[in-house]
Amino acid sequence: MYYRIQNTLNLLPKLLGWGLAISLLFSMMTASAATNRVGGFGTRSYVGTEPMNYLIAGILINVSPKKVVIRASSLDGVLNPKLVVKTYPQGTTIYANNDWMAGTSVTELQQRNWAPAGKADAALIATLNPGLYTVEVMPETVAGVGIVEIYELDGVGTVKLGGISTRSRIDGNSVNNLIAGVWIQGEPKYLIARAVSVDGVFNPKLDIKSYPSATLLYSNNDWGSGASATELQQIKWNPPGAKDAALSVVLNPGLYTVEVSPQDGVAGVGLVELYEHPIYPGNGETAPTTTPTTPTTPTTPTTPTTPTEPAEFSGIVAAHNEWRSKVGVAGLTWSSTLATYAQQWANTLQAQNCAMQHRDNNQYGENLYWSSGSSPTPKSVVDSWASEIANYTYATNTCATGKVCGHYTQVVWKDTKEVGCGKASCGSAQIWVCNYNPAGNWYGQKPY
Repeated sequence: MYYRIQNTLNLLPKLLGWGLAISLLFSMMTASAATNRVGGFGTRSYVGTEPMNYLIAGILINVSPKKVVIRASSLDGVLNPKLVVKTYPQGTTIYANNDWMAGTSVTELQQRNWAPAGKADAALIATLNPGLYTVEVMPETVAGVGIVEIYELDGVGTVKLGGISTRSRIDGNSVNNLIAGVWIQGEPKYLIARAVSVDGVFNPKLDIKSYPSATLLYSNNDWGSGASATELQQIKWNPPGAKDAALSVVLNPGLYTVEVSPQDGVAGVGLVELYEHPIYPGNGETAPTTTPTTPTTPTTPTTPTTPTEPAEFSGIVAAHNEWRSKVGVAGLTWSSTLATYAQQWANTLQAQNCAMQHRDNNQYGENLYWSSGSSPTPKSVVDSWASEIANYTYATNTCATGKVCGHYTQVVWKDTKEVGCGKASCGSAQIWVCNYNPAGNWYGQKPY
């Protein structure tokens, strides 16, 4: 039922070599449409004249060919970047450019509005077959600060971009912070961001900001004391060091920066990573524990104090029970205790611009719904979750590759008895939260 990204995420940095400044940009997950995808990545770093100080990106293309635009740009007006694309591990050069206006992609770059800002910047458009590639950015003459970027040009294709990882030296000067950029398209996206010390000296601080407003949305400097600690441990994505930083977040469509700086002002070598969430890269599933356990009985009684839901949620219990009746499981009842619990979290998310983020250490099941520009009804919210039935195969208890099923399976989970919901608004956007007792979506178990 749960869709997991394979551990290629951790394998590629080792393949490409930790001794290099690595920007790992990869394309791997399957999808049927561009409704929930990361449209592109870019990372800023110092680019030196020695090969060990080149900025090197690794690209993994999986499943089918992918058309991408790759750019190397100067950020300080000093660096004159050269861009070379090679097969890995063979090292065969298949594309190269040091002046985009003199390259073979100049016409298409201009037509698609992907031309770099500087005349001396490098850029090319390429269709890469499944396999591993490196993108090397080096100075034509002198060292400087540059950025390497990769964006998908066929956003409705069968493969989408999955993450970025960059290694660099980071000092106490904010100008030299390590900064990754990410572009979210279509719908909110579940992501994991990590900042890791490579040399054992660097103590990283991780900040996620909106762009270009630079509004701070999330921050962490010790993953073990952060809000995402339990979830990161459960899905085995906690960083190796106690002082490393990490967050599990949901980002609404738009542009963001992930900035890494020294927590104590001491320079060192660090790594910034940003990945699609390995369990729910766009869904509302409860992250499973390694070994399924019986849900903890809440200490606070959750027997409904009112027989029906309030007017603003009128019909939401009936909508749940309509879908539950189709698979022969008993109906739910409304719980005012769960509703209060859900509303508290909705209010918390409202303070975060209606971000779609699950509550940590949640003893209940949880479904989230986000909308913008419309006013959904309680029934339409539940029907949206339950529409995932089209992706779910009961016989094998699996979800179609690249699809989402966790909202549906929680709606119909046989052991769940109660539901309570809350909602909040952020301008034209709305965030809905429904909590369930007992929780569903237990790893390895069928919903009914």
